[in-house]
Amino acid sequence: MATTTKTQITDGQRDYFNRTLLMRASPHLTFDKFGQLRPIPLNISTLVRFRRYDALAVNTTALTEGTTPAEKQLAVTDVTAVLSQYGDFVVLSDLVMGTSIEQAMTEGVEVVGHQAGRSVDLIYRNILDAGSNVFYSNGASRSAVNSVIDVDDLDRVIRSLEENDAMMVTKIIAAGGGVDTSPISPGYIAVVHPHVLFTLRNLGSEWIPVYKYANQMKTIAGEVGAYKQIRFVMTTQSRIRTGAGAAGSGIKTTSGAADVYETLVFGQEAYGICPLKGRGLESIQKGIGSSGVADALNQRASAGWKATVTAAILNDNFLARLESASAS
Repeated sequence: MATTTKTQITDGQRDYFNRTLLMRASPHLTFDKFGQLRPIPLNISTLVRFRRYDALAVNTTALTEGTTPAEKQLAVTDVTAVLSQYGDFVVLSDLVMGTSIEQAMTEGVEVVGHQAGRSVDLIYRNILDAGSNVFYSNGASRSAVNSVIDVDDLDRVIRSLEENDAMMVTKIIAAGGGVDTSPISPGYIAVVHPHVLFTLRNLGSEWIPVYKYANQMKTIAGEVGAYKQIRFVMTTQSRIRTGAGAAGSGIKTTSGAADVYETLVFGQEAYGICPLKGRGLESIQKGIGSSGVADALNQRASAGWKATVTAAILNDNFLARLESASAS
């Protein structure tokens, strides 16, 4: 029996498909732009540890002449995260690849690239959603939420970040999958759903749409506007908890209860993202016949992706979650 073992995708084709995957994935990644990037080296561990030295309490006690005061001891806080793998793929038949007008493998890579970007973004978002610094548009719990976002909600979030000494974000991770950063105008970053943005755009003169920014060169991909110190980036990836709030009027509901929208607002180094170095997001293609006897008649090829990533909240006080309803 003749066995086909040579893959039909050359190294040049692989490079092309890898670029295609990243090009398709990048526009759908929001949360990977703002975290502290800490790639995990190969062959070390699945665990990454972030460490910070805690600030010393202020000392306003005068020294006693000739007497050495008691020493202070440094304290550290460790945050750990563990890598996990994610991935998916599609299978293409030889008939599709041989008869479609489009280049089926390229189209397949673009489709899974779109999926990969959205998937990794949600992996990061779900980790950040677990933060403990939470604000509700009304009431003291998610189940009481039945009003849209307003300036009082935003001011309370700003106050929380400021009183906890959260620094404004001044740089983002540059596009392209490397570790370079790009400068941006200072601000706290909010990731907001389009339904909530609808309300923000009607806040009045304190809402500044992005097209009115004085410096257009330092805007963020997806940025839509600002309120005081908060810069807003829009994405449909923001979490919606359908029917999790209370009954109300003029709002989006499910089974009579408000749909609750989560807006994440954070400062610099609020969280970290940790891809496995060189393998954070991979494009994987298998050509027709590359499976040997498992594809005895050379009938199948595949296009897929694999991500080896994790994330961690580094300081809950630098990250706020604002839960609100949305106007109907």
